[in-house]
Amino acid sequence: SVVTPLVTNQDAVKTCFALIFHHLSSLLDSPVNTHSYQLGEKMVSVCAASQDEEFLSKLFSHLVESNHTDVLLRIKSPVLESWLEKARNDNLDRLLRYYQIQSMHVEAGEVAASHATRMDRDVDLNERIECLVHAVDAFARAKATGHGDLSEVQLKLKQCDERLTIARLQGRIYQAISSTKYELSPADLNQLQFRLLSANDLLNRYAIPHEMYEFCLLLLHACKHKDMIHIEQFWKSLLCEEVFPCCTRNEQTYRLLLAFTEGSLSENLTIDFLNDATQASWPLFEDGVWMKSLEETVVRLGSEMYGAGESFAFPVEFVMSCLEGTYQENNQCPSSVSLTCQILIAIWLQNFVVRIVMGPKSPKNAEPSYGVSLF
Repeated sequence: SVVTPLVTNQDAVKTCFALIFHHLSSLLDSPVNTHSYQLGEKMVSVCAASQDEEFLSKLFSHLVESNHTDVLLRIKSPVLESWLEKARNDNLDRLLRYYQIQSMHVEAGEVAASHATRMDRDVDLNERIECLVHAVDAFARAKATGHGDLSEVQLKLKQCDERLTIARLQGRIYQAISSTKYELSPADLNQLQFRLLSANDLLNRYAIPHEMYEFCLLLLHACKHKDMIHIEQFWKSLLCEEVFPCCTRNEQTYRLLLAFTEGSLSENLTIDFLNDATQASWPLFEDGVWMKSLEETVVRLGSEMYGAGESFAFPVEFVMSCLEGTYQENNQCPSSVSLTCQILIAIWLQNFVVRIVMGPKSPKNAEPSYGVSLF
């Protein structure tokens, strides 16, 4: 006798789905703008209007698996949005692209910002930064197109832009620490690489303890933290790190260099006093080998901070006076800097100002002849 195989209702449903998806793929695989492709798009529209959520879920999965995600994301459907939302941990980019295509800019910004700041799992810092870039772009588009409440959108745009600035500084700190002499515990390095840290944490846990004074200043600048005492301390420390270690055979120069270190947070600054018979272990101060490095550091920081909104973290008068020596007149800067003045001012002080103010526009032949609570 012949045994008739048992066919269930579920088998019949699967067969129907398979037939629909087979013909749908055949049409969508045709060249774009052909009649067959356009017929496939119409077929997708009809299918997407179904109220059967099981069918819709299978349809969405099939379009992804058959490399027709672009078609999928053009479907405007709350069911599709929900389906993409459930899969956001595995494919956030797909959800963001959906919101972008549907001009749902506020939603795109909120999802991107949420992923960038999530604390329930480790997320690589570069991925967090990329999400913040998406969030800033989305909120900017929402503001430009009038999507959402304007005041709320402006606030979110400002918050994301500020977080992005700090996150990029975190990336630079991580790169500096992981590629140079700095030694961190695995836990601290993990935090720096996979968490989005506050400016406070970056300053007090990383930049200050590791004497990264350039980043100290950039963090204060980014946070608009007008603490001139610390700003001047960081600048003095940075200048000292560029000049020292060094040595000299001139006793007066030696005393002046010792005095110049006052106010610096740097520890163990080396200044050797040599007699005529002693061989130098460090560069001779009077030779000025430190001048080029110091100039580049000041110009680099000045170019990044000066003229970028409020420039309080680049106090031009204080920095230039530390080089020139004029602060001795009003007792705001040690008299020792007058020695620095004698060496620097005639050679390249004016060039500092030109290169900082003009930035990339400065002529190439201008080279010298030789909201956060911090602390």
